[in-house]
Amino acid sequence: MSTTATSDIDEVLKVISQEPVIENLVTDSELMDVFDVESEGITYDKTTGGRYIERAGQFALPGSVGARDETDYIPVPENPEFLNSRMYLRKILGAIQMTGDTMRRVRGDEGAYLDYAVDALGMLVKRVKNSVDRQYVGWGGGVFARTAQTFQGGGSPYTFQVVDAFGVGGFENPWVNFIKKDGLVFSSNATGTGLRNAGTTQAAIVTNVDPATNTITVTADAALAAAGQIGDYIAAGDRSGTSFPTGGTVNKEIDGLMAGIDDGGIVPTYNNIPRAGNRDWQGTIIDGGDPEWGGAFTEDLMIYADDETSTVGGGKVNLVVTPRSAARAYRKAVKDDQMVLDKRAYIGSKSYAPGKGVPIWLGDRFAEMRVSRKVPPQVVFGIETDTWRRITLNQWEWDDKSGSIWKQVGDAVGYKDAFWAYGHLYEQLYCFAPAHNFRIDNLVNTL
Repeated sequence: MSTTATSDIDEVLKVISQEPVIENLVTDSELMDVFDVESEGITYDKTTGGRYIERAGQFALPGSVGARDETDYIPVPENPEFLNSRMYLRKILGAIQMTGDTMRRVRGDEGAYLDYAVDALGMLVKRVKNSVDRQYVGWGGGVFARTAQTFQGGGSPYTFQVVDAFGVGGFENPWVNFIKKDGLVFSSNATGTGLRNAGTTQAAIVTNVDPATNTITVTADAALAAAGQIGDYIAAGDRSGTSFPTGGTVNKEIDGLMAGIDDGGIVPTYNNIPRAGNRDWQGTIIDGGDPEWGGAFTEDLMIYADDETSTVGGGKVNLVVTPRSAARAYRKAVKDDQMVLDKRAYIGSKSYAPGKGVPIWLGDRFAEMRVSRKVPPQVVFGIETDTWRRITLNQWEWDDKSGSIWKQVGDAVGYKDAFWAYGHLYEQLYCFAPAHNFRIDNLVNTL
């Protein structure tokens, strides 16, 4: 009587593939693929706070220059100024689960097993992609939105409206940060230290999202529903943990575009360096609501923002990331000015998309315009991609320390006829020259 050894099922049950998960994630993501992957020259130092990358940035040039007479002294040189920025890799986890019946039906045939696994991974990739896209736009604090009302309804399910996408006042369309089956936790502050109904019933599960009214429907414990207040900050979480910052100070999520392109209004300290007093560490922020522009995203406004970025920060923007409303407004503003002298050289129109973007003219060069549904209608980002790095361990890894990615579900009572698997991705986004980038605020959400 032979005993089945690990080697007999190793190819079926062990890690199926590393590359397709991260490749699919990068391909499907709206923004991840436009940032360079820094694969060399990174030092990982282990500290009590986790793994981080440190860079030295020069904020003042050395020496001294001055006009002097024949017998005057040589100008007195000054020391350069260097500041160290510190970036922490963020750990993104994902998990899938199947019942024992499902496992047995597919495990008997290796092809069927792999087919199911591919389908399951594909569904997981969509959920991870939704989270990563939000994190690439956000500021790292994990906030989806804020509550505009208390929990409504006499019992579960409950409803409530949301406002302030990413927790930033006035940013609209907060509903895009939510999808069905999200686990949500609520706090009286953006740090997560004022968690509502902390404990095993601290989380609500999304069952429906209404874009027309920014209304979220959830199943939740009555104690959580009673504890929720207007203005609460919402983040991902479940009964065992949350995506709010560790200890209220150390972000767990990726520090996205809102963190990198800011003057201190949203993120006062970026990667360990205060923005106050450091002009090079401040993004160029343009008020699109100024009477000159009236909140409309036009070619004139974009060129002005680009000129300011070039003059003040020395940057040359080559990527513009917009919400759909701003992309519509821009196309409407320029469509009557289009003139084709040679059809063979024509590259305009909304339908043209090499890769994922549309080429636009910034006066002296072309840039790519890319639309992201997670960007609030009030905001447009202008990015010099050479000043950004996507820092990653470069692959999704399934946990297989037991010899299989599948683990049996169990609790304090015993084990169940069900199996689960989880994996992780280390990822961070970093801008080492924020002044080379711009953000336009206070745009009008146009039809």
